[in-house]
Amino acid sequence: MNTQRLACAIVGLGAFSATALGGDVILNTFDLFDHPSGAIDPQAYGLRLDGLGIEDPMTFSFGDSQANSTMTLQVVDTGSQTEIRMFGTVTGNSANGGTDFGSFSLNVTYVVDAVANGWEDNNSASGVMIGTLEGDFGSGNEVVDLFGKSDGSDAFRFLADGHRISGDNSTWVGRGWLLPNNMMGDTNDFLFQAALVPLPAAAWGGLAMLGGIAAARRFRK
Repeated sequence: MNTQRLACAIVGLGAFSATALGGDVILNTFDLFDHPSGAIDPQAYGLRLDGLGIEDPMTFSFGDSQANSTMTLQVVDTGSQTEIRMFGTVTGNSANGGTDFGSFSLNVTYVVDAVANGWEDNNSASGVMIGTLEGDFGSGNEVVDLFGKSDGSDAFRFLADGHRISGDNSTWVGRGWLLPNNMMGDTNDFLFQAALVPLPAAAWGGLAMLGGIAAARRFRK
């Protein structure tokens, strides 16, 4: 087995180990965290939404100190397109600090194209419903529809470029805008950092097996 074939097998193993029901293949998985340079103080956040009513503006943490927030990002090959799917639980906070509004369920999907150092939305999300935010906004459980907004080029970018992190040009950062019920406030900031989740142990075991097969073939030669 030559190096090129082994590399293809490695990619195949990683994809096979993460194949979802329905034929979708998970290419990469990331854990998401608050970005240190959001557009409001005092707390860091992954999402700020204006115009929700309960608090204006309101921020949502992807990793608060009580660990009540857990967000995952997956890059998925559907066979016909590549999608970035984000899902999990976030914590709602007063933008002025001091108020915790509890947990909310966040789900967002973008259709993306691969670029040199990550993925970018291909502008299809502008004005299109791409997700939901569900939780108690003050009058019981409610689902808010989330819409994308393009800057004229892209509606979302997920790049390993350390965007707005001082002295960093390699951390994965996602950024764009989310409009609740398609309403634009002064700031509708979707800004977070991410860490790649390693392949599961089963996949690494498969890689070790492939390496052993390759070594045995070389020995026989």
